[in-house]
Amino acid sequence: MVIWVQCGIVVAMIFLVSFGGDIAKVFFTRLVLMANVAMTIPYLFLIIAYPYFKGKSSIKKGYQVFKSKTTVMVVTILSAAIVGFANFFTIIEPMTSGDYASTIWMVIGPVFFSSTALLLFRRYARRYKNGAYRLLRNDD
Repeated sequence: MVIWVQCGIVVAMIFLVSFGGDIAKVFFTRLVLMANVAMTIPYLFLIIAYPYFKGKSSIKKGYQVFKSKTTVMVVTILSAAIVGFANFFTIIEPMTSGDYASTIWMVIGPVFFSSTALLLFRRYARRYKNGAYRLLRNDD
């Protein structure tokens, strides 16, 4: 059911951008600007978590590309620097041409999406604790 709702939202947005005029196009452009940096933040978390994962000997790892701690740290630092600098330059690039609004929207994006995710998760946790999702529990 949820996938159909998501599909409907995407189709409606494409329809609005195609036929909605300038206001819809400005809204979609701002939404894309907000998502540019926000979509790379989970990758940064995974990159930073990688050496901790590699350090856990209790987790069985069948195939390993990087075997030494030094190689793991070099790859981690290099990957985090690449993604971090890409985000930084993506944010400041519009400012160099005087487009401060795009920079502001790119900074607002991760803050807005993270805040929304935290609010939705807290709501879910509270409702789960109060028994609103009994069918999902395996307590029985």
